[in-house]
Amino acid sequence: MEKLTVERLKQANEIVKKIKLPIQPKIVIDINREAGSGEPNFQLISALIGKDAGLTAKLLHVINSPFFGVSKEVTNITQALSLMGMDNFKKVILTTCLREAIGTANKNDQAFWDHSLRTAVAAEKIAQKVSGLLMVDNVTPDHAYITGLFHDSSIPVFIRKDSSYETIAQLTLSHKPDLVKTEEDLAGTDHCSIGAMLAKSWSLSTSICKAILHHHVNDYSTIKGDDPPYKLLAVVQLADYIAYTYDYSVGGVGTFIEKDWDTYEWVYYHKNALDELDMTEEEVNELKLHLHDVLGE
Repeated sequence: MEKLTVERLKQANEIVKKIKLPIQPKIVIDINREAGSGEPNFQLISALIGKDAGLTAKLLHVINSPFFGVSKEVTNITQALSLMGMDNFKKVILTTCLREAIGTANKNDQAFWDHSLRTAVAAEKIAQKVSGLLMVDNVTPDHAYITGLFHDSSIPVFIRKDSSYETIAQLTLSHKPDLVKTEEDLAGTDHCSIGAMLAKSWSLSTSICKAILHHHVNDYSTIKGDDPPYKLLAVVQLADYIAYTYDYSVGGVGTFIEKDWDTYEWVYYHKNALDELDMTEEEVNELKLHLHDVLGE
């Protein structure tokens, strides 16, 4: 199966030569370097961000939104770091910079961004719920959040570079079992492969890149040779489904969604994911209803 994966990425690389993927902002590189130093210097990180007034304003706007739930209004980056901690702050940076890089200039971009953000939130909550299982594979809720955030990140890029891809884009949220093959037949590659390449170019971990690459695979036996992070993959697939059904319930993606997915139907196609998470259909349905409430907040 590894050969099949290599071939997919080779095809994707040919497409990438024709479209320009959003590059990792230097501020993300600098902050990751400082965060990985063992004892990150909050003052230095604040100074790095402070050089860009626009970014500072956007970060503070995101940090003070209900989404991150800080206890009091944050007025500067040093205060944000002290309140949130380095890991949570890095998520804010990635969220803000990815949104800026992808853009939300039109309703289609906004629809995919909203879906990605909801998937990220759902993935983090699911990972927290099954954290004991995920520890075996060293998967954290932060890994789940970032994977969910980036899983469909290539779709708006595709649309912006080639308007004809918009027809295919309408299929990408459908979760059809043969979706990847349909994309390959129509576009010569698929959004999972391009998304994995984008994630790699932003220095995300190999596990996250592989989870993005395989997030539309139902039968895990077909990807054994690639050694994917099965539990992270399962978390993101379930989060993707829950975000999809929430999007449908609020009409959040307009014409992109044709119909709701009943839980039993999703479970039928994703038995491997449920096995990895040790969940039943009833537990999935209860979790879906709970996370719909969370996303609604």
